[in-house]
Amino acid sequence: MTYAPRPPTAVNFNLAEEPYIPPAGPAVSFDLATGDSGPPPIVYPIPPGIMVTSALSIELTSSAPVSSAGVDYSMKPAQRTVRRALRSAMASRQLDGRAPQQWGKVAVKDESIDDGVQPWGTAGRKDPRQVGSGWDRVPIKDDDRGGPDQAWDGSIKPIDQRAGQGYNVPALKDVADRHPQADSARYWEWPQVESFDGYVVGSSDFDLTASPYNIPGAAVVDFNLEPSTNFVEIIIPTRPLFSGRDLQGWTTNKPADVRYRQPWDDKPRKGTEVDFDYDQQPPLPGDPPDEPKIKRAYIIMNSSSLIATAENMPLEFSGLTIELDVDSFAWKMSCSILNRQSLDLIRPTAQGPAEVVATVNGHQWRFIVERYSLDKRFARERWRVTGVSRPQLLANPYAPRRTGRIEQPTNMALAMANQLEFTGFTVMLQDGLYDYVIPAGAWGYENKTAMEVVSELAAAVGAVVIPDRTDDILHINHRYKQTPPWYYPGVAESDLDAVIQDSMVIGYSSQWEPQPEYNYVFVSGITDGVSTEVIRQGSAGDQPAPDIYDELNVEVQQCRLRGITALSAGGNQEIVTVETILPTSGSPGLIVPAMLVEYRDARDLSATWRGNVLGVSINVSKPGASRVIQSVKVERHHY
Repeated sequence: MTYAPRPPTAVNFNLAEEPYIPPAGPAVSFDLATGDSGPPPIVYPIPPGIMVTSALSIELTSSAPVSSAGVDYSMKPAQRTVRRALRSAMASRQLDGRAPQQWGKVAVKDESIDDGVQPWGTAGRKDPRQVGSGWDRVPIKDDDRGGPDQAWDGSIKPIDQRAGQGYNVPALKDVADRHPQADSARYWEWPQVESFDGYVVGSSDFDLTASPYNIPGAAVVDFNLEPSTNFVEIIIPTRPLFSGRDLQGWTTNKPADVRYRQPWDDKPRKGTEVDFDYDQQPPLPGDPPDEPKIKRAYIIMNSSSLIATAENMPLEFSGLTIELDVDSFAWKMSCSILNRQSLDLIRPTAQGPAEVVATVNGHQWRFIVERYSLDKRFARERWRVTGVSRPQLLANPYAPRRTGRIEQPTNMALAMANQLEFTGFTVMLQDGLYDYVIPAGAWGYENKTAMEVVSELAAAVGAVVIPDRTDDILHINHRYKQTPPWYYPGVAESDLDAVIQDSMVIGYSSQWEPQPEYNYVFVSGITDGVSTEVIRQGSAGDQPAPDIYDELNVEVQQCRLRGITALSAGGNQEIVTVETILPTSGSPGLIVPAMLVEYRDARDLSATWRGNVLGVSINVSKPGASRVIQSVKVERHHY
């Protein structure tokens, strides 16, 4: 019978579960030629053996007349229609494009012309072998993504391209390490085990190569491991700063505890930074001043002398006064010489002025005798002698005047040291005093002595020059301890320089000297530097002090300290003069300008106050065990 296919949806050959097995026997017949029933059989026709193609072509000769003129012939309308149709067909098959046709002047577009310009436009044929196309936009030649590649761009490469040669070492810095776990492999170190002189924890292997093992006693084994225990802390390394996960970054990181370093590294690994002390850090808390001992009576054995250094001979004197104020750079001395023999020991010579050493209760001063005057009366001669300490040699009239300018960046301490070169003097900055940097060419001096230059450099940071008593050292201290007076009540006792107990006070006097209460000052450079507004914290800044313009105003911190000095000088204040003792040791000690002192009232603690020392004067009546009084002038502020 004839095979009748079923609809496509009814046939399902699912070979995933089990193989397909055809049915047994001739149950299906694919004979399509015969059949008892169903559609008629398909009959295929026999193709012909010979095929003939015919065509008709009509061509009008060129001798045919177009009109009846001169020839007894006239065309009919139907003939004219056929002629026009044949002529149009001939024109459409015309391949000679050089001769323009009657219906247009357009040349063949793919025609090759030597000059590269077509008659119907300014565009030529786009050929890669030509120099350029009139309608093509030439892209930037060093841009590899700005446009399509041109045929003539093969000789120029992008400017940031680098040949990938095998011998290019080292690689580019902005290329990350392609090896996995590069950070762990580079920075990991095996943790060290705890060792006990050959004994390893958790192991039964005793290393006896260092020394033989001796049994301490009969049938007694004593492994004493405590005395020589060496415990090593295990430190797990970390990744460098700013680096990706498991990748070695090329930034400014320096591994501190590995053997491999990059040449551009300059920072330690995270967790391994070390803080170093340097001169710009805040000073460490100092030792507090000696606490005064409160007694009903103080017994002091004074001693004083004045010796000529050349002959090492004592001088007969009276009324010795030694003083220094905050605006002076040298100690001053004045006394009366009682006889001619003592005066001959301190007369000036060809080598220069004479020097003397004054000693009061163990405190020494070294002076240069500058001048003396004679006071002669009947049966009495007395000479009044004045002298200064050695830093006066750096000023007029002893030191020459010079002119110069900073030619390279220099800090304050170095600029001062350059001024004191070959003089034997040195400078010493107060602990924590800011050492600012002067840019090259920003500051200079003209016709000034070395001391004038040093004082100018110190004043730029709000500091003063405090001379040493015996050595050739200039101490540069801030006038107000780098702390405004309105903060003095909160200053720690360890930051105080001296304590004056009221029971040790011989005399007390004060003078009210109010000043304008400034809370704002403008500090600015001139040609270089910065402009800074210094405002008292908590104030409105509506009481400006005179502006401070100086070439040395070069840094913010330096301008801040200079502004503190300007604002601290104003406000309600009184100048207190306290006369006290000068012991060899203990409180109150020798007090010098720019110190922060505390006047302590034992009966009323609320009357205790603090102030800044403006000057000191030591008075000695005569040599030996005579009376010694230390007079201190203190600037006390009221807020």
